[in-house]
Amino acid sequence: MAELILPRTFECKTGKYKNYNGRPKLSYSQYKSWKSNYRNDYIKQYFCGLELPDSIWARTGNDAGEYIEWRGNGMIDPRPKSIILKQNSFDNIDNAELIDYPENCVYEDQIVVDCGDFVVEGYTDRTRYLPENNSVHIRDYKTGNISKKADYYASEEYQQLQLYGFGKQQENYNVEQIEVVMLHRKGNGSEKSPIHLTGETLLIPLEYSKDKALSLLDDMSKVAKEISDVYKTYLKYFN
Repeated sequence: MAELILPRTFECKTGKYKNYNGRPKLSYSQYKSWKSNYRNDYIKQYFCGLELPDSIWARTGNDAGEYIEWRGNGMIDPRPKSIILKQNSFDNIDNAELIDYPENCVYEDQIVVDCGDFVVEGYTDRTRYLPENNSVHIRDYKTGNISKKADYYASEEYQQLQLYGFGKQQENYNVEQIEVVMLHRKGNGSEKSPIHLTGETLLIPLEYSKDKALSLLDDMSKVAKEISDVYKTYLKYFN
């Protein structure tokens, strides 16, 4: 079998997964980019090393996620500052019904899945560990227009949490619950319509399936080989 070469290799920063150091790595977002209309941007960013600006929508999600992580980890100063969201949006997060910070939670919890020739790396927004029955609850926070995006996150097309559940199952945890919490977003970024979170939330419960996770990983393996073949050609001519 030909050697798999991907643009990124795994480097463990915690010591937990150091046995995977140096392995080619892929993420769910890279996988989706390659399979979508953003393949050219993937090549620019990962092959050529170009810094591409995040979309305003991605930056909104990052700002909200960073704030939730900060609150969940005990509000260690300095408080994150959003360069996209209206100032009161963080207060709307705090007052939202479905945003809670229970005990035994890890925010930005690393997931690594061994796929043989490569590893898949990801981070849950929140993993709640329940030691009494060795189980986990995995939650993903998404910003967006609830009426337009909720159906997508509830559909078979959205598979990110199946992947994360499989990672925890491989670590011998019972995957008791996976879910998305949507944070309703309004505005378009203009001066008259700044982007903000309204405080409205929606819980989208999902069902973990090992079979779905394995099907996803099989497709990710095919995509990893495609990327590797194209990347080898790129290196041959442009290294």
